Amino acid sequence: MVKDLTVNDDTLAPPITPPAATTNNKAPAATTKSIITFILVTTSIWLSESILSLIDTSTVGLSATSINELAALGPATMMIDSLLYLSAFLYTSTTNLLASEKAACVVTIADDEPPPTDCKPETSKVVSDAIGVALLIGAFITATVNLFGSNLLLFFFSGNCGEFAKILPSAMKYCRIRSLVAPLSVVGIVAQAALLANGNKITPVLAVATSALLNLVLDLVLVCVFKQGLAGAAIATALANLGSTAVLAHRIRKDNSSTEKLSTIPNAKRLVELITFAGPIFGVMVGKLVSFSMLSLFASNYGLLNLASHNILLKILFFFTTFGDSLSQVSQTYLPGVIASNSKSNNLSLAGFLKISLLLSASFGAFCGCSSLFATKLGRLFTPSKAISSIMATCSKPMLLSLILHPPVMLLEGLLISQRHLTFLLGSYVVSFATILLLLTNSSGLPSIWYSLVGFQCVRLAQFLFKSSPLLKRGFNGRNN
Repeated sequence: MVKDLTVNDDTLAPPITPPAATTNNKAPAATTKSIITFILVTTSIWLSESILSLIDTSTVGLSATSINELAALGPATMMIDSLLYLSAFLYTSTTNLLASEKAACVVTIADDEPPPTDCKPETSKVVSDAIGVALLIGAFITATVNLFGSNLLLFFFSGNCGEFAKILPSAMKYCRIRSLVAPLSVVGIVAQAALLANGNKITPVLAVATSALLNLVLDLVLVCVFKQGLAGAAIATALANLGSTAVLAHRIRKDNSSTEKLSTIPNAKRLVELITFAGPIFGVMVGKLVSFSMLSLFASNYGLLNLASHNILLKILFFFTTFGDSLSQVSQTYLPGVIASNSKSNNLSLAGFLKISLLLSASFGAFCGCSSLFATKLGRLFTPSKAISSIMATCSKPMLLSLILHPPVMLLEGLLISQRHLTFLLGSYVVSFATILLLLTNSSGLPSIWYSLVGFQCVRLAQFLFKSSPLLKRGFNGRNN
């Protein structure tokens, strides 16, 4: 399942309520209650994605007849999820463009004045254009996997040719099955972003619940009962993605008028606007992807046993990074409205918004870091191999440090994205990638590879804190603008 991002993405199923006529016309109010509710919803959505990924790993690991399938799962999921992750720039772009449209439309007026215009047609166009681009990108992913998949897998595996040959058939079968639904998977990413940005928290949760149920049942049937291994896990994930996207698309279609198209190709003006914002974001996504891919690449130098251990550790890491990722989404969704709001609005002040965000960041870091200490010592939940469990335990300390740092890093990154400091972000990931590559080049063993991730987090935190310091000073000095 797609996440980091994470991502990823990311289990309750309350009934869908009919959309109010003005629901999509206002920027979400930035109150303490709304922020915490938003975090709970987005975290539950993305946690479910991570849980399903852990279930995939567990069912394959416990049912596999050899270590080869568990080792193949890492490069296979890394490749297909990485290609899908690159499309996450549409998620970020959709969120920010919608937030900007809404903030510009209504948040600067006094509470007792009516909105000057109806923003719905403009915001609907943002969504339909994003879905149109999503379909094109998904089709490109499908073609890329089927034409160049074997070569791409080499990027995620640097072991000897004999070991690569053992995992290649299973890995490629998994990737080809997942790629068949890539266009609709990317549409689901955009649709989820649009609904959350519009304040609809129910439908994304319902979609994830649908996906979770399908994936869990199909994993148990195909992998555990019918012993289909990686192919069964791929079919389960693909069908779960289809179910989720269907729920999201149905809601968006109902919210729009019958004359509006669900997907459109953006005109020249809109395309330039999208590229201007999405281009640097795409570069940031590539920076993250390549940096995390380097971890798996160097881990494969130490044999299939270490690679299998590393794959499980990554799943655990991405499960806990979900908490920090939600803070980035909060910043992107609410900060434009907070900065643009006046004293009569219901929004928190900039200082209030920053205080609650920083408090949540520290709390998430402590919780995730401490929880990971227990998770890394529970390798038996993912594999019966005592050797793999033992290797996992040696990486508990660097994972603890990485997860403590992750929430503040993502909070600051979200602040920078919402302020459109995109060129700086792009440059920061060049520096961060150079840092992790240098550390990995001098690593020796799996624990040192994970300490390289700690260095990567520290460099990101230092750069983001430096660039965000004017906003932080402005907020704590009591000024919104």
